[in-house]
Amino acid sequence: MDERTIQGSRIAIDAALKRFAEWGAKNLIKVTNIGPVQEELRGYFGFMQSVAGQTPSEISRTFGLRETDLAQGAMIYRLARIPLENEFVVRGYTTLPDGLRLPEGQIKDAAGYRVGTGALQYALTKPFPVTYLGLLRPHQGFDIRTIAP
Repeated sequence: MDERTIQGSRIAIDAALKRFAEWGAKNLIKVTNIGPVQEELRGYFGFMQSVAGQTPSEISRTFGLRETDLAQGAMIYRLARIPLENEFVVRGYTTLPDGLRLPEGQIKDAAGYRVGTGALQYALTKPFPVTYLGLLRPHQGFDIRTIAP
């Protein structure tokens, strides 16, 4: 069975929804490059606990982002609520760029996304409401209590 079949299975979706409910929306985060503050975002998100204490470059590595992503720092957002089943897709772990296994010996996909360290990853499939938590400077470790607004 291929990755997309597994990720789209009822078991994977139900497990994600259960995990979201257990941890709550306050623990679901979206990390972006520095730019204008957004009220809605789409794309990949994960759990705050996966990157607690990490600097932007460490977060980039954990999530398997491109080497230049987050070089200037990171903007941290919290999902405003738990996504509904039709608002996200499961993408396994960050060891799978875009949720897909890379060919043997390859460490980046065609878009430059690297193999991450194994954090759970999901993708928002449509613009989703978020709350801006603050800016994480390049050498600052992520701590929800001290992030700059």
